[in-house]
Amino acid sequence: MRPSRGVVCRTLRASSPRRAETPAGPPPEVLSTAMRTVGELTPLHWVIYMLQSPWLGFAWDTSASLIVAGVTVVSAGLAAKFFRWE
Repeated sequence: MRPSRGVVCRTLRASSPRRAETPAGPPPEVLSTAMRTVGELTPLHWVIYMLQSPWLGFAWDTSASLIVAGVTVVSAGLAAKFFRWE
């Protein structure tokens, strides 16, 4: 079932452009294929899946947790290497 055009327009207008790139904004079903792909490439996509599964009563999503942990470790490593207090 596709949402009406008015619902899609109101949803996209109420969201900022940055939120439209991530799954935290409009539902992925109302986004174009390109915007949905961009949203799936962000780390926030995996955080949402990691938190959404237990919230909805499903088992903990281990793969999403490992991806989030990996992104956190890589980000912390890059920050430790390149960020220097002057």
